[in-house]
Amino acid sequence: MSELERDTIDTTATPWVDVYRRLTDIVIPRPIALVATVDPDGVANLAPFSFFTVVSSNPPFIAFAPHRAGRTGAKKDTLRNLEQVGEFTVSVVTEEIAERVNACAAPLPYGDSEFDHSGLTPVAARQVK
Repeated sequence: MSELERDTIDTTATPWVDVYRRLTDIVIPRPIALVATVDPDGVANLAPFSFFTVVSSNPPFIAFAPHRAGRTGAKKDTLRNLEQVGEFTVSVVTEEIAERVNACAAPLPYGDSEFDHSGLTPVAARQVK
């Protein structure tokens, strides 16, 4: 087997979780976006995203990739909230808050706030809920 064949991933035949792991091995370092959303009842959700980047500056666009839970295929809270409410904020993760941000990745039940779980302090957004 050639080196090229060994390093090639057939994404049509490889489970997505294996493709995900390979991509996260390759694309480093990755900035972490801390995305805040609210559900229709106003309960805050907070989730870290390592698939995050700037797309353009004029107009200003960023991209992050909310997806389904790997084990169940269920929509994660951020995706559900975006579909229902359509608003979000993004904060940049610093080393100072990294451990608390990590706690936001815990699989909490829908409607439980990661702010409470992580000890991070919510600050009201100026233009969105």
